[in-house]
Amino acid sequence: MQEFLKTLYRKQKSELSILFELLDYLRNLTWNSEIWKSKPALIDKNGGTLRPYIGQKFDNNSFELIKDGWTHEHCEICIERIENNQNAYESQNEDWVCENCYDFFIKVENIEKIIETLELK
Repeated sequence: MQEFLKTLYRKQKSELSILFELLDYLRNLTWNSEIWKSKPALIDKNGGTLRPYIGQKFDNNSFELIKDGWTHEHCEICIERIENNQNAYESQNEDWVCENCYDFFIKVENIEKIIETLELK
């Protein structure tokens, strides 16, 4: 996790303020520990793009329904993949964070002070 923060710091200090804004949003959500499972997806027959299938109507000529086609999500904080049968945290808004980011950024108190104390250079 410290490497993730060092990378942010090296890119631009302003990106830390973006991280704090994201954390402010995420820390105000309700989180549940879940095991992520593959979900149905629609694949565009022309372009191959995938989108989650949540019961919406679709044109069979343009889209194909694939039972376990949505194979992963990305952590809202570090962007790492969250894959099938992996423990992670889901919010009421269907945001996902990996266990490491949840423990380091969401669960802890005074995250700003903790980040400030890290040696980021």
